[in-house]
Formats: sequence, C-alpha cells, structure tokens
Amino acid sequence: MSPDAPRPATQVYVADRHPAIHEALRPRIRRHPTLRMQGAGTASEEARAAIVKKTPDVAVLALSLGGIDGLALIQHLQARAASVQILIFSRYAERLYAERALQAGATGYLMKTEALGTVVRAIVRVGRGEVALSRPMAARLLSRLVRDDGGPPSAVAALTDREVTVFRKIGEGHSVRQIARQLGVHRKTIETHRRRAKKKLGHDTLAALVRHAVQWVRRGGRAAEASSGGLH
Repeated sequence: MSPDAPRPATQVYVADRHPAIHEALRPRIRRHPTLRMQGAGTASEEARAAIVKKTPDVAVLALSLGGIDGLALIQHLQARAASVQILIFSRYAERLYAERALQAGATGYLMKTEALGTVVRAIVRVGRGEVALSRPMAARLLSRLVRDDGGPPSAVAALTDREVTVFRKIGEGHSVRQIARQLGVHRKTIETHRRRAKKKLGHDTLAALVRHAVQWVRRGGRAAEASSGGLH
C-alpha cells in the first residue's frame, strides 16, 4: 500500500447477548471515519463461528454470552483467529476480570458503565494493537508492575478462572446441571469447582456460598470481602 493511500477501515464485530448494546454501538461505529461495523451476534457459538470466519480487526465481546465461558472464548479465538484484537465490554468488575481477560488474550477491558464515546475510542486503540483500559485499571496494573504489590486481594480473586465462572453463574441463578450444559462439561466437574470455591471462600454450607455469589453478582462482581465469614 502506498504511504499516501488511506488506511482501510477497521472492521468491528460486536457480540453481546443484549441487542440494545448492538443498537447503541452500531451508529457510533458507523459514524466514525476509521471504523466499519462488520456484524453482530447475541450467542457465543454464533459469535465464535462468525469471528473465526470473518476475522474482523476488532471483536467487542461481553464476558457472559451463554454457552462457552467468556474467558474460554477469548482463548479459543486466540487459537483460531489470532489476528483479531479483542475488547471486552462487560458489566463484571474490571478489578477481578480485566487482568484475567488480558492474560487470556484480550487487548482491552471496559465496563458497561463507561460512556459510548469511551468505548469507540477504545475500539480504535485496540484496532491499532494498543491496550485499552479504564484509567483506574491502567493505574492499578502499572502500580503492580512497579511495586509488584497489588494490595490485599479479595477472596474471590483467589479462585481460578473456571471457579470464578462457576461462582458467577451460581450467583446468576443457574443450577449445576445448567452450568454443566453451558460449559460443556460433566455436572460432577461443576460440583468439584463449586466445592473448591466454597472451601477457598471460607463457607461451611452451600447456602452460604449461594448467598455470597448472589450478593457478589448483584454488586457487579465488586464485593469487597473483608472477611468471607461475614456473609454466612
């Protein structure tokens, strides 16, 4: 391409289970001079197939799409469509999920409390191969790099990625059977993750774990567990 030739528009695919997110982002993306809306999907299987086939420059993904877990979807896309830059746009707390998403292969993470203009600017940055995070999250990660000290972690932060996923889905009201079907694993595997999460979070009963999960999800995954015992 000639140095004077205009750069091709950045192709964007949006995957979110709520069509309202598509409708909010679509006109913003279409009006931007360097972006082009390539497509949108509401389910993880639909999004996974479309992104692998179309290989957009940027995929804007929710963490919860139904079916395959969001972090697993990032890893799948990294293996099958490595050229696609991934921006997570989620209602789940960046303090817990942003670093996990980046480790899985995402290039950016924003919460749905951000203004749409901020999201569009993040899409442009991610399309250039730059990391896009909120200012507080970027400062937090930079501080950890400088001091190698992220401060006292929350109890939920001690869970593995899959344990967090199971914990979140429990808080959203899904049964073990439903979670197993959504993640494509045996129900005993989910029971094992649930048991380990219960132990790590310091709960003696399943009911206490469920209450904790429900409270955590209602707070957007931001519950600050000064002590897990207070939630029994």
